[in-house]
Amino acid sequence: MDKIIIRSLGYVLMILAGIVLKNKGFFKSEDRYVLAKISLNVTMPMAIFASFKGFHFETSLIAIIGFGFVVNLILAGIALVVSRKEKPKERALKMLNNSSHNIGSFVLPYLTGFYAPEAMIYSSMFDVGNSFYSMGINLGIAEVVSGKQNDFNLKAFLKTVFSSPPFITYIVMTLVVVLNVTLTDAVFEIADMMGRANVFIVMFMFGIMFEIHPTRSSIKKSLSVLMLRYVCATLMAIVVWLVFPIPDVAKQVLTIVLFAPMSSVISTFCLSLNCDSGVSSFVSSVSIPISIVINTVLIAMWQF
Repeated sequence: MDKIIIRSLGYVLMILAGIVLKNKGFFKSEDRYVLAKISLNVTMPMAIFASFKGFHFETSLIAIIGFGFVVNLILAGIALVVSRKEKPKERALKMLNNSSHNIGSFVLPYLTGFYAPEAMIYSSMFDVGNSFYSMGINLGIAEVVSGKQNDFNLKAFLKTVFSSPPFITYIVMTLVVVLNVTLTDAVFEIADMMGRANVFIVMFMFGIMFEIHPTRSSIKKSLSVLMLRYVCATLMAIVVWLVFPIPDVAKQVLTIVLFAPMSSVISTFCLSLNCDSGVSSFVSSVSIPISIVINTVLIAMWQF
């Protein structure tokens, strides 16, 4: 539990550092675009690369990979249906923020602190499907929804998806694992050195992006996004417990995953689509403590 609290405090301090230093004039709001490019093209792909060290593909759990992918499609679809009468960029904002889950930075501390190592397999399998969707396909759909692409064009959609460095990294590393290609520890060590910077860059970017003003409209928009996400997570968790024929420990892990905060790449995508980056930053930041509280309560219930 101490590890979770310390990590969470660290994230908050990184975000606050961005807010304070921007307000003091050390950084400008436009600097967020530079940080977004660094994260999307360098540190995030390296973090993904490093995360595959020691990863073993379990064919018996391939259904969980499919669930990780499909659940994000469903969540995105629900957001689009709920926001069907709203403006294109508002729909894209809700779609992006209702799907994708940040598993590596938030879920693993819970699992390592309360579960046996075998529990990691379930979250890892889910993360494969989750990442294939959130690292590229999510952006491709959002471009069409936001109006950046006037009509759906398969060629343009695939170009967007396969132009996403994080998505390409996931494809390449998944093939490396499936084909049992061996990479040296030195390669993973270098990737890890570069990838570790991603957490700070993204959290600091959140701070610089944090420009939401306490207007009735912005508060309503933020609450709407958050409420939709956690209501959907609750419904999906109920489905997992009532429908899935898997061990209880697997159900617990998948429930924790469903309540994970938003993936750090979402705010970067919102920025590239000119969605309301202030709301996106606020929602992403607030989802961290909300998810921590929910998952801590759930684990306490299951443990006792």
